[in-house]
Amino acid sequence: MGYPNIKGLMVFFCLFIASIDLQALENKEAQSLAFKAYKGNAGALQQLKSAADVGDSVAQNWLGSYFREKHEFNNALIWFNKAAQQNNPVTPLL
Repeated sequence: MGYPNIKGLMVFFCLFIASIDLQALENKEAQSLAFKAYKGNAGALQQLKSAADVGDSVAQNWLGSYFREKHEFNNALIWFNKAAQQNNPVTPLL
């Protein structure tokens, strides 16, 4: 009778863990978004940038690749550095 909220806490914890997993993009999904963005799809670019902004290192790496292909090297370096700070292998700049 001492722990009536334990079930609620466990449900919250499970939902929290599931939401973290859903926020991270898979490599193929991030790659697809970067390719679509490069082809001019503004929605794909926004989705990739949103994931990168919240710390998704895979999205950061692909956003860096997007900017590199657009010859926006300063922006590419920013996103590659953010991915590298999270120990994500980074695509070479050249």
